[in-house]
Amino acid sequence: MFWTYYSAQIFLFRAELTKAIADERAPAITGLETNLTEPERI
Repeated sequence: MFWTYYSAQIFLFRAELTKAIADERAPAITGLETNLTEPERI
């Protein structure tokens, strides 16, 4: 049982770390690009 708890803690910590790194490297899209039609993107 201890092994399961320990493994889950490592997994969740890595997930939080991965999200933090991803947020730093590529901020979230604000939605401005999604409103453009195909000809406006070119």
